Amino acid sequence: MTDLTIKQDRIVDEYLIDLNTTQAAICAGHSPGSADKIGSQLLRRTRVQRAVQAKNMKLSARSEILFVL
Repeated sequence: MTDLTIKQDRIVDEYLIDLNTTQAAICAGHSPGSADKIGSQLLRRTRVQRAVQAKNMKLSARSEILFVL
């Protein structure tokens, strides 16, 4: 899908669960001590932001279809 690393892609997935960058970084395998810094730095990157938007749109479209059914 994108040129993200495995950890970055995992952070995107985890971030979309509860919109918590720190928890997303921890779930992706970063240490709890540095997760807040890493999470916020990653979400400032354009390619990561685009991945969040793209996955969010897919989830929205999917949930809308399920809701209509």
